[in-house]
Amino acid sequence: RDGYLFSHPKWFENGTREAVLSMSLSRITESPTEDDAVLITIDGTIDGQSLPILESLFEKHRQGTNKIIFSFWGLVNVDRQAKDFLKKVRARVQFLGLPDYLKMELFDSNLI
Repeated sequence: RDGYLFSHPKWFENGTREAVLSMSLSRITESPTEDDAVLITIDGTIDGQSLPILESLFEKHRQGTNKIIFSFWGLVNVDRQAKDFLKKVRARVQFLGLPDYLKMELFDSNLI
């Protein structure tokens, strides 16, 4: 696409796939879980460089019967486009480790 992505994500023996972005401080890992869900772990930032990968992983799994889980335990920052995407998919995805500020924006909640 724009030269920022490694052309071939790594596949590991346990079924985990990892894409590391070279110009963005992001790491996105796709892993199967024991209960037939797919765990997509996002470390670093979700921005214009990493969002297309997250969107494509969501599209890949959304038609299936597997539950989709986004893990944000290593999240540092989210840009406006990424917030818009997360709002759009929030009914179909389970969020783990979502920072409070992002919960407030995505779910219009008053946590403070």
